[in-house]
Amino acid sequence: LSQTPFASLGTHITNWNTGGIMEVSGKARDTNGFPEVGRERFMDIVKGCSTLSIAGDQHLGVAVSYDEYGLMECSSPAAVNDIFWRMNLNALGESHEDTFGHQYTLLNAWNVEEQIY
Repeated sequence: LSQTPFASLGTHITNWNTGGIMEVSGKARDTNGFPEVGRERFMDIVKGCSTLSIAGDQHLGVAVSYDEYGLMECSSPAAVNDIFWRMNLNALGESHEDTFGHQYTLLNAWNVEEQIY
């Protein structure tokens, strides 16, 4: 159980004051992908001994796997949220890199419907 995912998984974010969405730029330091030293230390500890991590707090419902560590992760969206959403618009079932260079396979993403933003 973790507060946030172990990668920066949002590729797009809603622009709440003007509407629409925009690409995420820069490195999201409010995930467990940062600081990178702490993330790597954790991943080395759980490598081979845990298969599932549950996280939240990113305004994004997503399921991923970190194949090099044998770890899958599910993240729920923030519980109360009506103006600020993150989305992952990458292709399902393919390997991707976050803004820190962490590899993950996107298993599913429950992005907010377009009519919401």
